[in-house]
Amino acid sequence: MTAALNNLSLIAYIQDNLAGAIDYGEQVLGIEAENIHALSNLIRYYVMCGQTDRAKDLGKRLQASQLIASNAWQKKFEGLSYLGDDGAIVELWQELQQDKTELEILPAMGFHFVAVALARQGEITQARKLWHKALQQSPNLKVVQDNLKNLSQSQGNCHSAWPFTVDHWMVGGIQKALTTNVPLIIEAPAAQRKQLCHDFLNQHPSVIHWIAVMLDRGDPISCTMAAEMARHSDTQESWDMLKTFALGQRGSDKLRNQMANRLVQASQIEPENVRLWMQGKWQEVFLINYEFHDEPPYEHPPQVEALLTQALIALRTNTKVGGREAEALLKEALSLKVAPDLLQNLAVAYEQQGQNQEAYKICHQIVADYPDYIPATVGVALYYLREGKIDQAAASLKPILKHQRFHFDDFIIFSNVYMQVLVQQDQMTAAAGWLKIWKQVTPDEPELKS
Repeated sequence: MTAALNNLSLIAYIQDNLAGAIDYGEQVLGIEAENIHALSNLIRYYVMCGQTDRAKDLGKRLQASQLIASNAWQKKFEGLSYLGDDGAIVELWQELQQDKTELEILPAMGFHFVAVALARQGEITQARKLWHKALQQSPNLKVVQDNLKNLSQSQGNCHSAWPFTVDHWMVGGIQKALTTNVPLIIEAPAAQRKQLCHDFLNQHPSVIHWIAVMLDRGDPISCTMAAEMARHSDTQESWDMLKTFALGQRGSDKLRNQMANRLVQASQIEPENVRLWMQGKWQEVFLINYEFHDEPPYEHPPQVEALLTQALIALRTNTKVGGREAEALLKEALSLKVAPDLLQNLAVAYEQQGQNQEAYKICHQIVADYPDYIPATVGVALYYLREGKIDQAAASLKPILKHQRFHFDDFIIFSNVYMQVLVQQDQMTAAAGWLKIWKQVTPDEPELKS
């Protein structure tokens, strides 16, 4: 009776009838509460429809079940793999090694499931041995071949181990819809992606649960699809999933880093001192996803441009006399046109004359009126530094880290002051990290050689 019901459960699943599959499986448990095949199958179904608590409860029962069944160990490993309970799999593996008879008849997929759990816990050498053992039994087992091939990739591209390919994680209709629609969403114009993603999720609400699972234990293709769906759906729930992924150890270094940058762009995390798993260890990094340019920041009428040029020549003398001369020229230019770069140079002129309070007031006003004008924000931070207000200096610079586009000159003056702030805060690791970024952007900058 139970065997027939288990078969009916599998048939219902194949026919895209997940509710029917669950119903048959629960009937089995009503007859035989610790039926290993029913427990394993139900874990899969409940994970797929997002009923995680029920799946976890069944996982505990599956691990503890002593019922005799065909392929009992493999079914235990399989169910717990759907659940992502690596610890339980490893515990069962240690138990199984005491039973040589059962160990000798364990099918290839059983070795594979254990290998995945060990790899996800960092035991790569043991995992590799078990994958090779699985291939001795079934040389053409593709999921095993792909996991082994994955280990030969560079650390940045090496994906965390996965137990199943995407087709095992959802019923056929949803799988077809997903593989058809995700590429269309990604390739659509940016303004349309969010709505397309929401429309798809409204039609297939179970996919949101699939996203969380794939980010944790999907293969490279399904994990990437899940990450793209999460960021384009642009809901707090999906951003939280993506945050857990990016700041964890699943997927690849490359994909996690990409998604961490997406989180910064969406203001879900701060770009500084982000703790990422990179190159096989935890590292604090700055997330940089900037575009650089050397376009003229502002265009002025010829008369204003001439006055600005004379003022800049005077400022290069770095004297009080030069500051006074520049002040007069810049005030004349500002009477013709008000622009942040003219105001900023006026602040510099005041500073050269020792009028630091006047310089600060101008910078502060520029920040209020032109919040994206970086030199003024840096000027405010520099004032705070001179006053010993380190935390206020750091806070004033923080918004600049979220900029997507920098003029090379702006990046240099920002980096100069930002490095000073980090050193004053005794964040030497962070300072070294930013210095590395700075060198990548402007390697010939004289400030880097001083």
